[in-house]
Amino acid sequence: MTRTKDMRILWFVNTPSNYRGGKSLPYNGGGWISSLENELRKVAGIRLGVAFTMAGAGGKVEDGQVTYYPIDIKEYSILALTRRTFGLPFRASIEKREWRRDEAVYMKVVDDFKPDVIEVFGSEKSFGLIASKVNVPLVLHIQGLLTPYLMAYLPPFMSWGRYYWTPFNFYQALRKLAIYADFQFGVAREQEIARRVRYFIGRTDWDRRVVSLLNPQAEYIYGSEVLRSEFYKPCERKLPERCVIVTTMSKPPYKGFDILLKTAAWLRRTGMDFEWRVYGNVQPAFAEKLSHIKHKDVNVRLMGVATSGQLREAFLTASMYVHPSYIDNSPNSLCEAQISACPVVATDVGGVSSLVRHGVTGFLVPANDPFQMAYFLRLLFEDKELNQRIGKQAREEALRRHDPQSIVSKLLKDYEIIIKNRGTAEG
Repeated sequence: MTRTKDMRILWFVNTPSNYRGGKSLPYNGGGWISSLENELRKVAGIRLGVAFTMAGAGGKVEDGQVTYYPIDIKEYSILALTRRTFGLPFRASIEKREWRRDEAVYMKVVDDFKPDVIEVFGSEKSFGLIASKVNVPLVLHIQGLLTPYLMAYLPPFMSWGRYYWTPFNFYQALRKLAIYADFQFGVAREQEIARRVRYFIGRTDWDRRVVSLLNPQAEYIYGSEVLRSEFYKPCERKLPERCVIVTTMSKPPYKGFDILLKTAAWLRRTGMDFEWRVYGNVQPAFAEKLSHIKHKDVNVRLMGVATSGQLREAFLTASMYVHPSYIDNSPNSLCEAQISACPVVATDVGGVSSLVRHGVTGFLVPANDPFQMAYFLRLLFEDKELNQRIGKQAREEALRRHDPQSIVSKLLKDYEIIIKNRGTAEG
């Protein structure tokens, strides 16, 4: 990709992207932000700054046309979490003090890099607070949204008391309390950020609607995401003889591991022979207590964290992929399954319906409905022709949606429009 006009772009990101102490070594094949960085490196005339928090970080690092800014802010120290946990009555004063500290640190990066435009990836951290401080345009790229996520933090019918004391462990209860308090702080900060930001990049009907409520004056821009390079390779699925179900997820209770267990239990009751492989950092004890189902008893196998290559191989040799979350915007794992031609069964929550067309590129089921989920899993396993057709249609759509060249070209045009609009407004 060629370019004639120079542009200085500064990103604030939640992960180090391709930075590893000055070495471009991807973690588990990188992520979508590092993939986007790789694509921008191919564009002439682009200077990119990438800022992120990293405890004990040193100074900035130059790597070709990219400058990394590791910022040493200790966000999750025991002292900070304790203060937030037991300081909820004084939350407003604590928040303002932390906001002022963060703003000052981030502005040093802005002053050093001197960008034409700033893009903040995610509203989960405090980066977006500088929107009201900088004299260049800033756009917020939506990832998840803490404000609506808070409403789905616990599974239905789960009390807070039971959550904190399942399993019974004083240290774990305090830790859960601290994490939830930190989440509440994040919600308040996200709402403040939304009030300060004018431009938002999103990719689902759901995040567009939520943004319109958080900031009725916001300007919303559609922007898809670049997946990890491994998943763009030509692929050929091999349907296994035995049903193999794949899921990737993390620890929070709203990711739906309890629904996964309930669905697996009903599949077993129907006599279906299957293995459900779960990748990621999963702690099963809480969901097992909630559902009264042990994962080993219902053919669920915990696979641990996987590389992009391992996940791609899992999708290519699976019968289907399941996304059981209670809330989500646009999970990349689901998109990676689709682009691997693996049919998807997902809960119809958040922005998922913008990724899955029911009966065309996958199947959608209500949240907390293991019966319909089990039904569609059986259907996809028993109807091989349907399985292959859904997977093929999903891949075709995902390849269009996640085309790197189209995404980068549109992003740069959006930057130019935002910069031009800022100049027009000031003139």
